[in-house]
Amino acid sequence: MTPGKAIRKRPGARYVWSWGPGVKGLFTGPGCLTGFWGDANANVQTVTSSPFVQDSERYRTMRLSFGTLGGVGNTIEQVHTAFLVADSMYVVAKTDAGIRHYFGKSTDVTANRIEDANCPNGPTAIPVASKVFAGDPSGVTRFSKTDDPKDWTAADDAGFLPTNRKTRSSNVIAALSEFDGRLVVSTGDAAQLWDVDPDPTLMAFHKTIAVGQVAGDTGANVGADLFFLSPSGVRSIVLNSQNANAMDLDVGVPVDRLAVEIAKEPGALARFFPSLGQFWLISGARALVYSFSRTAKVYAWSEYTFPWEISGAVDFEGAAYLRSTAGDIYRLDANYEHDDDASAAVAALGFERDPPSWAEGFPEEGRVPPTVRVVSPYFDFKSPAALKQIHAMDVVATRGNRTGRFEVTHRFRSDTGSEAFEAGPIGLSDLPDDSRPGGWIPVGIMAPSIAAIIEHEAAESFELSALIYHFDNLGIAG
Repeated sequence: MTPGKAIRKRPGARYVWSWGPGVKGLFTGPGCLTGFWGDANANVQTVTSSPFVQDSERYRTMRLSFGTLGGVGNTIEQVHTAFLVADSMYVVAKTDAGIRHYFGKSTDVTANRIEDANCPNGPTAIPVASKVFAGDPSGVTRFSKTDDPKDWTAADDAGFLPTNRKTRSSNVIAALSEFDGRLVVSTGDAAQLWDVDPDPTLMAFHKTIAVGQVAGDTGANVGADLFFLSPSGVRSIVLNSQNANAMDLDVGVPVDRLAVEIAKEPGALARFFPSLGQFWLISGARALVYSFSRTAKVYAWSEYTFPWEISGAVDFEGAAYLRSTAGDIYRLDANYEHDDDASAAVAALGFERDPPSWAEGFPEEGRVPPTVRVVSPYFDFKSPAALKQIHAMDVVATRGNRTGRFEVTHRFRSDTGSEAFEAGPIGLSDLPDDSRPGGWIPVGIMAPSIAAIIEHEAAESFELSALIYHFDNLGIAG
């Protein structure tokens, strides 16, 4: 949904690089996109059959080392979170020896696992107030020494917040976030807000909000607000404009049914892409996308699907990037009319990926044009019970080359209590961008209300601006 209240085809996914499936995650590093691997990870380099450099200037990997080469703890299974702090990367990873925390640079050749016994080694961590905060299995939230994420023991500097004493029912810390400079500690059923500071003596409990985040990677800051996945759907914490107090809002009500399904699935993640002005809730190959413009007063949810499952997402240097479970990296490009699929290209061509070559020109065998499907609500034309004779329609839709499939199917009921029927599809491919000067498009349906299903599938741009119906109100109950 655009600020002009038109529906536009989403950006295409352009192939830019590949890592092996043994490299985990996709996060923003020091001037690059970063993934992580362990000494015992298989398939780190073997994703291609042709020689190439695993790391490039923009796409770099970092070794996470437990200690003994190839020993237990050196297989990285999943990266829960990673962020840049104090000029190095702080990483929370699931290994074959359990969850471990790491801190170091991509150039490190020595072990970079945090050895401090007070480091919680749980799945959550976040940098706030020049410290790293992390959830402890006991229910408290520990914090590191100021500007030293490897030290969790320093007297009068490192310590913990007694978050286990402020819970509603569960004391398991599901997620840590930041809102209005405060630390947000979510236990699934509630969220605690804490004032935090480099000086531990200035830290204090602020308040509890009766809705919480379900998992650590399912929340994102959207401007001054915090959006997150709760057990009942996507919710947000915002500042009340009247008294500047934090309050929760049900921003995701239109997609609650879909979001609740995602809340039950493992591996969901949420991101805000400033380059797109959108919040994404991602699960598998689909994303629930919230587009908004406060100036234009546009607030709309969409569902995007891709040819591959998404295992990582990040906004970097003014562009949104997605990583597939196969280790391929794609950049979203509004001027690109395809979705690249590296696995499909490999299957069609019979040889493995060649990142430097494919980044310059991706094989046609792996390109798929995204399908746009718009399902409207039922239109009753401000007369809910009256029967209408719907004669025709006009469509205003801008298309690049006016090629491929473009059609509309209608749903309707013969009266207000009957089952729904479908009529169509009506082909629209041969129409100009604005059908109004050229005559009506016949519809021929008699019903109290009607819904439209618009579908477009072609390697071209697409924007739907208006559907206009021409009808007679028969003035009798349908």
